[in-house]
Amino acid sequence: MKIKNTAVVIFCFNRPDAIYRLLDSLTECKEAMMLPIYFYIDAARSSNEAELVKATSSIAEGFDHPNKHIIYRDVNLGLKESLTDGISQVLEYHDAVIVLEDDLVVGSFALEYFLSGLEKYAHNPKVVSICGYAVGEFDNRSAHGAHFLPMTHPWGWATWRDRWHEHMTGTAGNASMQSASFRVAMNVFGLRDYRSMLGLAKRELISSWWIHWQLNAVNRHSVSLFPQQSHISNTGLRTGTHASGWNILMKLQPNKTLAQTSTNFPDEIILDFEALDYIITSRESLILRITGYLGKMKRTIKRNIK
Repeated sequence: MKIKNTAVVIFCFNRPDAIYRLLDSLTECKEAMMLPIYFYIDAARSSNEAELVKATSSIAEGFDHPNKHIIYRDVNLGLKESLTDGISQVLEYHDAVIVLEDDLVVGSFALEYFLSGLEKYAHNPKVVSICGYAVGEFDNRSAHGAHFLPMTHPWGWATWRDRWHEHMTGTAGNASMQSASFRVAMNVFGLRDYRSMLGLAKRELISSWWIHWQLNAVNRHSVSLFPQQSHISNTGLRTGTHASGWNILMKLQPNKTLAQTSTNFPDEIILDFEALDYIITSRESLILRITGYLGKMKRTIKRNIK
C-alpha cells in the first residue's frame, strides 16, 4: 500500500453524535493522521437545526488532526449538491478521494483497504470505485477476500479524479427507461429496484446523488471492488436524509462485524457472479427490498393525500 495524493472527504450536517462516532472510529486507522481530511458541513434549514449544526461543527473543529480543512456551507444545499460539489472541489487538488458520510463507522483496516484498492486499480478505468460496505455476510471467504460487482454503493467508497470527471462531464445516455435489458442492468440483476428510483429522481420526487453515479457505472459497463467482510457500518438508517421510520433494517439485520485484517485483492477484473447471486438472495438484500417497497408505498400515499 502506498499513500499517494489521496484525501478523506466527510460530509456532515445536523448529527453531532454520528460525526463523533465516525471520527472516533477513524482514529483507530493508522493511516488517518497521514491523510488530509476535508469536512463539508451543510447549513441548517431552520432555527431548530442551528444548534445541532453548531454542535456538529464544534466536534469537527475539535478533532485533533495535522491536515484538516473545514468548509461551512452558507445555505443548505442538501446532500446531493453538497456531496457532488465537495468531491469535485477536493479532486481539483488531489488524485483520489475516500468519501464518508457522517452516519458511518469505519473499521480499523478501512483506510488501508481503500488506499490499497486505489493504488492497485488506478490505471484500470473499468473499475469505477472501491466500495467499503459488504452487503450480506460471507461465511466462506475466498483467498482474495474481495470481488468485483457490476454496481456502486454509497456507504463508504473511494474513486479517482478521472472517473469522477467522466461522471460529471459525460452524458447520462439515452437508454430507454422501459428497456427490459436496461432495467436488468440498472437493478443489478434483481438486487434492488434502482430503475424506479432513477425514475423518481428524474421526476424530482426524490433527491439522490448516488442513483446518477450508479447510472454512470451501468452506462459505462463499469465495476466496483467490494470486500467480502465489511469495512463500513451504517449507524444512521433512521435519521439520515433518506432514512425513515419505515426502515426495518435496524431491527431485523444484525450489526456488521467489521474486518479486522488486511484484504487481498484480485489481479484480474472479472465479475464474481456467484458472489452476486449470494448477495441478491441474502437476508440483508431481502430486507432492503422490502424497505424500498414500503418507502415507495409511503410516497404514493403522500402524493394521493396532497
